[in-house]
Amino acid sequence: MPDGRHARDLLLELYRLATLLTCIPASAGPEADAMVQELEVALHSLQRAVRLAERRRSEQARPTGHVLTDRERAIALCLARGQSYKDVATRFGLTVASAQSRVRAIYLKLGIHSKNELERLFDGERPPRA
Repeated sequence: MPDGRHARDLLLELYRLATLLTCIPASAGPEADAMVQELEVALHSLQRAVRLAERRRSEQARPTGHVLTDRERAIALCLARGQSYKDVATRFGLTVASAQSRVRAIYLKLGIHSKNELERLFDGERPPRA
């Protein structure tokens, strides 16, 4: 997923290509025509990439409205209290990769992107006893 810096870089490249297109005279010849076509293809690709990045970002920022299951809530609380993925995996009988996957699903349901946001959401709550 492109982050803010990557999207900004894409937009700067998009602007640069658009500027180059305006600098090429219409009567420049076949080589210039080929160059214009390449620039237009690159410009179109960058526009699609920027739209896709914006759509993905807005989808991820939107909570799904789903309530966490008891197990997801317990995993989220443990992680919010500073336990590592390995600790969570051991506690819940998962592999580390499965724990990470579950946490990604929790983040998506809650509409958050980081452990800091998770910690703020669960501030003051205690994880359940195993």
